[in-house]
Formats: sequence, C-alpha cells, structure tokens
Amino acid sequence: MKNILFSLATLFTINASAGVITCSNNANSPGQYTSLQVAIDNANANDTILVHGSPTSYGSITLNSKALTLIGAGINKPSTEMSQTGGISFNRLSNSLSGSGCKLIGLKICVIDFNPSFTGGTQSTQIIENVTIERCLIDGVAGCSSTYYQGLTLHYLNHQYNNILVKNCIWTGTPFRMANFPNMGFTMTNFVFENNIFQGAGFWYMPAIEDLSSLIFKNNFFGNGCAQWNYQGNPATIVNGPYFSNNIFFGSNGGGLTNATFNNNLTYSCVDDDLFNSNTNCTGGGNIFGQDPMLVNYPITGSNFNYTLDYHLSSSSPAIGTGVAGVDIGVFGGPSSISEVGANPAIPQLEEITTPLGSDVSKGTNLNVTFKSYKQD
Repeated sequence: MKNILFSLATLFTINASAGVITCSNNANSPGQYTSLQVAIDNANANDTILVHGSPTSYGSITLNSKALTLIGAGINKPSTEMSQTGGISFNRLSNSLSGSGCKLIGLKICVIDFNPSFTGGTQSTQIIENVTIERCLIDGVAGCSSTYYQGLTLHYLNHQYNNILVKNCIWTGTPFRMANFPNMGFTMTNFVFENNIFQGAGFWYMPAIEDLSSLIFKNNFFGNGCAQWNYQGNPATIVNGPYFSNNIFFGSNGGGLTNATFNNNLTYSCVDDDLFNSNTNCTGGGNIFGQDPMLVNYPITGSNFNYTLDYHLSSSSPAIGTGVAGVDIGVFGGPSSISEVGANPAIPQLEEITTPLGSDVSKGTNLNVTFKSYKQD
C-alpha cells in the first residue's frame, strides 16, 4: 500500500498538464511498467516517471526525444532499496528531438553519457541543454560493463552542452570522466556543479586543448585522491577555465590546469595545497591554503564515502562565512545547500492514510480516503 501511495502523494507537486507514470521491476511493488526504457518510450513530453527502488538494476537507458523527469527512491538507503540504473545516455535524434530538458532525481547511476551526434547534424544543431541531475549517486563500480566510460562523459565532434546543472550528488568509486575523444572539440555554456561530494572518485580525465571557461564548480567537496586533472595519464592542456569557488579540496590533487580561476576555496592535506603552484597561469583570490576545514566528522587522514561521515563545518571552522559573497565554503553553503548529504527527492512523503471503518463500498461508487503527507527539503 505504501508503494502505491508514494505515487499518489507525488501528484500534489506535479503540473496538472503533465502525466505521472510508475515503473517497478520489483514484483512485490508493481507499477504500470516493469521496463524503465519502455516507460520512457511510451511517456509524453514533460511527464514524470516514478522509479521504484529495487534490488535489480533497470539497466541502461536512453533519453533522446522528449523532456522527462525521472524520480527515484533516493540514495541514503541500502543499495537494494535504491532505484538503480546502468548507463543513462542523453542523445539527440534530429534537429527537434533530443534528451534536452530532462531531469534525473534520486537515482543510483553507473555512468552518464552526453552524445548529441546525429546524421546530418552540424555544430549549431548538435546540442544537449537544460538538463538537471540532482540528489543522485554516481557509482561506476557496481554494474558498469566498462571502466573507460564510468562517471560523466562528453564526446564526439563539435558539440554544444548548455545549461547543465549537477547538484547535491555523490560521486564515488569511479573516475569522473569529463572528456571527449582525441582531436575532437566541444563548447559549453553554464555547465555547473554545485554542492556535490566527489569522494574517492579517482582521476579527472580531461581532453587536450579545450575551452572550459563555462565549466563551474561551486561549493563542492573533493576528497580522498580525486580531482587530478590529466589526459590519459599526461597533464591536461586546457586553453581556459574552469572556474572554482567555495570548494574544499581535502587530500586531493587539484593540479594540471591552465588559465583556471580559483576564488575562496580551501585546501588541506593535498598533494600541493597551493593551487597556484600546481596549475599554470591561474588567477583568483580569497583562498585558504593548508588549513583544516574542521568538519564535524571526517578523518584527518581522509576516507572513502559513507553516511557516517558528517561534512558540516564545526563552529570554529575557517570555512564559515569565508566563501564568495560571505557564504560558507563547502557543500552546506551556497544556493544549492541542503540539510543533509544524500537527502531524498524533494517531494511529499505519505505519513498517514485514513479510511472510514466498516465502510461498504459497492462497485462503481466512491470511497472517501484522507491522506496526510509531509514536505521534504
């Protein structure tokens, strides 16, 4: 009963002009569809698909023809109760049909792939844009068929990626790969990562000679060896960017960049705590180098991600109020701050259902039922 009611409670937040579809491959909690790809293919533009948690992955899916919202069960729970997928590809079929405008919320994902290439397309038409990825777990170890494509991949020819927002996500156990294939270029506008945790996420594989001045990292946590920028084992050659502000680099390697901007970041126990020594021709100010951020519960020697860690700032942390515009540095500052790491999708959750006792309901008549739900931040 609770599984059915989750869908009903969600309706209160969705525009009446859009439809709601349920998908579950868990026999104990049936939905309208068992295959997530079939649900996507049969949905109308702007529909919402509620993806039930399950011990079985929904496999790899493709978003290529309409704007959809996919909402999973959340990520702060056992893996068997998450909405697990393999690869999620944002593709383009034609000038007018693509995965642009889609939202992913509360899913466990193996790899995210952006590929707007299509037959007859040009740089001005091969675009993926207006995509939001929120409160997801990107974990490329479990369920990935290839380590080469784990994380997030941009690739193929001269494409455009505009208005992409990735926020409140956890990246762990996978190399975060924002890359294309050699000698192929792309452009991007307003590609933003806000309030994410990159924890033990391996290396950052970057393409040679790209303009990444519109790639923005704000209020993220880079920990336990991640954020090493290179290209297939060699230092990256990047013309411009990215832009970093209000991030914490803890035990990570932020080197390998050219012409990047670093404003009001904090480093501690890194390969080189001074970001301007380990990068070339970079600018910025207000950074705090080599100081313990004094997180509430995080080992001084670093750690792989787990939910016993607490990334909040202690009351005496040097990161409090020292970010750009006076916000806190780290994942609990800035515009996309949330109350806790791994928070569930921000939709109403059913708290209580009341039905009249002793009611006899004939076929074709109504039964009055009272729902009580609470709002999640």
